[in-house]
Amino acid sequence: MYKISEDTFYMEEMQLSVENQRQGIFKLLIQHFEPKLADIKMVDAYANKKNIRSAVVLRHIGLVSVGENENNIHFQGNTRDLLNWAKSR
Repeated sequence: MYKISEDTFYMEEMQLSVENQRQGIFKLLIQHFEPKLADIKMVDAYANKKNIRSAVVLRHIGLVSVGENENNIHFQGNTRDLLNWAKSR
């Protein structure tokens, strides 16, 4: 699920089949959202604790773990960093 509310872009668990991982799909998705994120300041994301790769990706794009509950790790970061990552090779 992805949504924008006020000044925050919310992302929740995106899962790709193994054959579609490391193909740049997530980067393309963020590039697709770029026009809508121009005035958005924060990114708020959740990764299931069992999906270690998801947490690694969120850290790689500049998000920081700010908490967790029984099932998920909560990440936050700056939208500018996310967009810079999406423009990188």
